[in-house]
Amino acid sequence: MREHAELQQLRVRVHARVSRALRACPGRALAVLGSGQLHVRGERQPRGWRWREQVASGKFEDVVRSAQREGVEQVLARRDATELQALAQAARYTGNTKLAVQAWTTIRKRFAGQAASAQAAFFLGRIDDQMGRPEQALRWFDTYLSEAPTGVYASETLGRKLTLIRATRGDDKAREVAREYVARFPHGPYADTARDILLND
Repeated sequence: MREHAELQQLRVRVHARVSRALRACPGRALAVLGSGQLHVRGERQPRGWRWREQVASGKFEDVVRSAQREGVEQVLARRDATELQALAQAARYTGNTKLAVQAWTTIRKRFAGQAASAQAAFFLGRIDDQMGRPEQALRWFDTYLSEAPTGVYASETLGRKLTLIRATRGDDKAREVAREYVARFPHGPYADTARDILLND
């Protein structure tokens, strides 16, 4: 249900941006890409543009099929981080967990030290969480928080870490993370969970 809600929210945001662009500049707006930038006709599109556009439009199967036609090994070896991120998300939404893991793992290896690599750690943690591997998930979440402590997924990562520790080790072990969460993200989506844990302190 969470994955479906995220997908629906993504599509709503994309269509809203496209509509605003069309009203502001009729006939010239091309698309709102996954990066959040608008490109107009006549501009040279950046590498990876098509896959990002397809993911933003919900055409996940098209991205996966395109990678398979090109050859997955070749794609993983040659495509840039943005393209591999788009492929990983497309694979995730089509249920191709193996391909998603391959893409995220490749990003970790080829683009170490970059924001994309840290984000790959977050998504690998999510996959391990969903597959029922909490200890592996916690290691990936800790990796993300170490590499991108103020990153775009920091609140989500710390919150997922909190709920995993609570579920697998109990409230006592989760209190330290709960205190950190409330201090850093007092209005975050996991704040109520953190405060509930702290009430029993």
